[in-house]
Amino acid sequence: MAQFTEVTRTSWGSRLGKSIRGIGFGLIIFVLAFPLLFWNESRAVKVARTLDEGQGIVEPTLATTVEPSLEGKLVHMTGLANTQEVLQDGLFGISTQAIKLSRQVEMYQWKETSNSQTKNKTGGSQETTTTYDYERVWSAGPIASGSFKVAEGHQNPTSMPYSGEDWTAQNVSLGAYTLSESLTGKINNWQPLSLSETELNSIAQQANVTVEPSTDWVYLNYFGSSAAPAIGDLRIRYEIVPETTISIVSQQEGNSFKVYQSKYGSSINMLSIGEKTPTEMFEAAEKANTAMTWGLRVLGFLMMAGGLAAVLAPLVILADVLPFLGSMLRAGSRLIAGVLAFFFAFITIAIAWLAVRPMLGFSLIALAAIVLVAGIVLSRQRSKRVATSTAVA
Repeated sequence: MAQFTEVTRTSWGSRLGKSIRGIGFGLIIFVLAFPLLFWNESRAVKVARTLDEGQGIVEPTLATTVEPSLEGKLVHMTGLANTQEVLQDGLFGISTQAIKLSRQVEMYQWKETSNSQTKNKTGGSQETTTTYDYERVWSAGPIASGSFKVAEGHQNPTSMPYSGEDWTAQNVSLGAYTLSESLTGKINNWQPLSLSETELNSIAQQANVTVEPSTDWVYLNYFGSSAAPAIGDLRIRYEIVPETTISIVSQQEGNSFKVYQSKYGSSINMLSIGEKTPTEMFEAAEKANTAMTWGLRVLGFLMMAGGLAAVLAPLVILADVLPFLGSMLRAGSRLIAGVLAFFFAFITIAIAWLAVRPMLGFSLIALAAIVLVAGIVLSRQRSKRVATSTAVA
C-alpha cells in the first residue's frame, strides 16, 4: 500500500471568514430539520394506524384457487412463487429459468483513502496533517484517479467495458394468482448461478480474453490472473432469484394484487420470504416503521445540532487565538447546540403528537423543558469554570 503525507496550514482569518460564511448554511440545515421531524411523526402515525387497520381486516386464504368473494379485500396467502420465463443476458449468452437474473461486474482499480489530524496553534491558525493511502481494490464502478492527490502511478482506466445489469420475469405466479410487478420486486433472495463450460467459453469469446472461474466469480485476465490481478482486470458474477416460497399481504384484484390504500393515507403491500403468518408480517412491518421513525428522529436532531454548531462556530474560532480557551468554548458550544437541538426536536415531535395522543405530546414537552433547564445549569457551571481558569492563567 502506497502512502503520501501532506501538511497544510490555515490562518486564523481564513478560518474565521469561512465560519462566518457557514452561518447561512447552518441556519438552512437547522430550519429544514423542523419540517422533516414533523413529517416523520405524521408518517409514523399514518403507518401505525394503517397497520392496525390492516391487521383487523386481513383475510387469510389459499393461493391454490382464485376466490371471487375476496375481490377488493386485503388478503394473506403463502405459496411457491415461480415462473416459466427464461431470462437471458444476450451480451454473454447466459440464460436461465428464474424470477430474476443479475450480472455483476467489477474492475480491479486503485482507491484513495485519506485521514486528517488537525491541531490548533497559538494565534488561531490550524495545522492539518493528511495522510493519503493508495490500495488496489475490486470496484463495481470506475474510480476517477484523475482527482487523486497523487495521480501519478495510480492511474485507473477511464471506463469499464462492461457493467452490471438485472433482468426480471414479467409473469411470476403464486399458485392460481399472478404477482403484481411491485410484489415481484420485493423477492430478493439472491443465489449464485453456476456457469457451465459452454457459458464460460461464451464469455471468453465475447470478451476476447482468457477466463478463469474461481468460487462465485469469473475472472477476465486481461493483464494478470485471479491470484495476482492487475489494474484493469475484470471479474463477473451471476446471481439468480429462483422459485421460492413467499407470504404476501396485499389487496386482491382479479387473479392478481394491487397496493391496499388505507383510510389513513398510507398503504399495505407486503411480501416476506418463507411461510409467515399475518401476525408475523404485521409485527415485522411495525418494527420497520419504528426503526425508520427513530432513524429520521436522529437525523433531524443531528441536523439541528449541526446547524446550531455552524452558527456558533465563529465564536469558537475567535477564542482559538488561545488554544486552551478555544477548546473550552468549543466543548461549551457543543453542549449548547446539543441541548437546544434536543429541546427543539422534542417540541416539534410533541406538537405532531398532541392531536393524536395528547398525554404523549405533553410528556415530551415536559421532557424537553427538563433537558433545557439542565443544559442551562451545566452551561453556567462550565462558564464559571472557564472564567476561573482564565483568571488563574
